[in-house]
Amino acid sequence: MPLLRSITRLDMLAIMVNLTIGGGIYALPAQVFAKSGVWSLVAMLLCALVISLIVACFAEVGSRFTSTGGSLVYAQAAFGPFAGFITGWLSFVLRIVSMAAIGNIAVAYAGFFYPGLQANSPLAYGIICGLVLMLAMVNYMGIKPSVWLNNLFTISKVFTLLFFVVVGLFYLDAGLFTMPQQVPTLHNFTGSILLMVFAFSGFDGAVTTTGEMKNPQRDIPYSLFSVLVFKTLLYLLVQVVCIGTLAGLAGSQKPVAEAAEAMLPGWGGVLITLGAIISFVATLNGGMLVSSRICYGMAEQGQLPMWLAATHPRFQSPHIAIVLTTVLV
Repeated sequence: MPLLRSITRLDMLAIMVNLTIGGGIYALPAQVFAKSGVWSLVAMLLCALVISLIVACFAEVGSRFTSTGGSLVYAQAAFGPFAGFITGWLSFVLRIVSMAAIGNIAVAYAGFFYPGLQANSPLAYGIICGLVLMLAMVNYMGIKPSVWLNNLFTISKVFTLLFFVVVGLFYLDAGLFTMPQQVPTLHNFTGSILLMVFAFSGFDGAVTTTGEMKNPQRDIPYSLFSVLVFKTLLYLLVQVVCIGTLAGLAGSQKPVAEAAEAMLPGWGGVLITLGAIISFVATLNGGMLVSSRICYGMAEQGQLPMWLAATHPRFQSPHIAIVLTTVLV
């Protein structure tokens, strides 16, 4: 039984936003500012320009395929089975490892509300495993509940960042933009662009779900470029607010949360920390969706045992691939 094609254009936009606007934005402003100062705004635009070339490639090839797998399907069609296997395998391992790491980060942020929650503790492990199992159950029940949960998480994370930006624009200190600063060296400037590549990535994961999209030929190119423009503007505005409201931005560990606390003492940091946790959980949900589809797509392409390409008779979800992904995470 094939996968259910029920992902609409709006669903695809939400999946791409979720996978590309992850938890990195909550730490990125300080890291790039430490290297480039206010020039980080220019570096961000240049990074978006570089990423647009990659996005254009994905838009071109994504409009030519209808099967699940994304990059591994493209690589196999262009360069043969070995290239497809390597691409799929590396993508799968990357998703599994990143999901495990994101689970730990989410628990670390949750320690803001419960100081007794320590990393590497039985309680932390229990929370991570429970969270992964919950998301696995939703994905197991089919693409519709998975997409519904993804849309809910995406709206929540975007709302938090937009709230931060809108409020922050009223607290900007122009002096923080004009204070004496050295022009960054070429090494530091290009280093800040390299840091931002991570925050701009994720497009490759979204196209993995092609086999469940209603109209991938049109929706993939539209979604790719729309999300790139949206996230570039959002990242620029977040960076502007962080620079204009947080004097010690370069040395900040949690720049967005600290900037929010400076603007709205008492509850600004609480709101942003909660938003960060939601963002991490949303990314976990997106990772569960994508990694299981990579596994399914490799099996469908003959790169893994065919039983991994089985679908549930009722939910039409790749249930065996989801179970394997959950166990590995």
